[in-house]
Amino acid sequence: MATTQQGPEMRIEVRRVFAAPREKVYGAWIERGELEQWMCRDVPTHRVKYLELEVKTGGRYVMEVTDVAPA
Repeated sequence: MATTQQGPEMRIEVRRVFAAPREKVYGAWIERGELEQWMCRDVPTHRVKYLELEVKTGGRYVMEVTDVAPA
């Protein structure tokens, strides 16, 4: 059974260095079309739903990742 944690105090911070312009890396996280090209692509059975992508101070970034059994 999966457990979901929600609330105003939940945060995630990701740090990594990329050999790419800052604007391109930022765009890969905030533009839905760009995000869909790379997020969870390393596992073929992952399905990602982008529920909210409100990029601003105090905004929300909500996605759901499920693992679908191969047919």
